[in-house]
Amino acid sequence: MRNIIKLGFACLLVSGAISAQKATAQETPVLKPLAVAQMQGIYGGTFLCSSGEMGMTLSIRDIGGTINPDGKSVNANTRLIDGVLNFFPTVGNPNAPHGAFEVGGTAEIYNYFTKVKLAPGKWLDKPENFGASGLEGMISKTGHFSGKPTVSGCHTLDMTKLREQ
Repeated sequence: MRNIIKLGFACLLVSGAISAQKATAQETPVLKPLAVAQMQGIYGGTFLCSSGEMGMTLSIRDIGGTINPDGKSVNANTRLIDGVLNFFPTVGNPNAPHGAFEVGGTAEIYNYFTKVKLAPGKWLDKPENFGASGLEGMISKTGHFSGKPTVSGCHTLDMTKLREQ
């Protein structure tokens, strides 16, 4: 991908004299493929663990480019992503902990869905006696995210896209 840089000159009148100055470089915005743009955003919903139902929001952001997962050939469908996962109590489980941590991973983008794998990162708000988990799932073109946390004892993750990022 290449950036287009426009350079120009502007004339300014300074104390009766004309001064030529270089205009600042402007970078043309780089548009992402539609499938990537549709995947990015804020998702909200619930997941189930041995401690009961918990609420969850997840932000997903494309951090650029394709990656080479096998070391041999470039898979143009696989993108690097990152975000923040927040969890919190629900009406059905008001004593559940709340917290937040960063996540990072990959998104494999296909025609009708995106396969997501995220690993836990740095804690932003860590509750006592609670561990972070990765998650795996699929995002449909309609914005439905279904999957599961990767830690044992948790399952049935169900979220809907709330807004664009």
